[in-house]
Amino acid sequence: KRLYLGGTTDDGYLFELDKKSGRFINLSKQLPFEHNVPVTVNDIDFFDGGLYMATLFGVLKYTDGKVTGETGQFTSSTVKSFAVISENHFWMSASEGVVKYDNGEVFVFSERDGLPSKTSSFRAMRFDLAGNLWNGTISGLSVAIHPSQVEVLPAPSIACIILNGDTLLVNNFSHKVFVNH
Repeated sequence: KRLYLGGTTDDGYLFELDKKSGRFINLSKQLPFEHNVPVTVNDIDFFDGGLYMATLFGVLKYTDGKVTGETGQFTSSTVKSFAVISENHFWMSASEGVVKYDNGEVFVFSERDGLPSKTSSFRAMRFDLAGNLWNGTISGLSVAIHPSQVEVLPAPSIACIILNGDTLLVNNFSHKVFVNH
């Protein structure tokens, strides 16, 4: 097991504890993009050997001594917390709300989707052992039950049509005449 710390400067945003010396080693590298404020690491998560950082500049990935951006249009958004499912599939909390990033596609969820608030807390997003996503907001805790599973819904079918107060059964249109208004 390893211990990592996030920092708040361009020269010191990622550290790893050296167990032998008991000191933290600075792993910070030059960021691969222009920016006008220092980087701040808000959360850290891991997947398949990669270390992912929620930052002021979206999600950054640290692998083999290199830092890359991972979130396309959200590279300029502050990410407060996140939970990694795979290299190209993760959930994050940004100023827009809770965001699902799936192979370049972005889905945003906010109060209209049932969140207590679109403003999340720092380091407050995690999957539990059952695969449910928990997220802390400024107005309370939210949970999405198995949010990464795709639910296939059956195609809708029309049972009847109500037109000007008349109920028309779909299987029996022969006795009614449609009039355009």
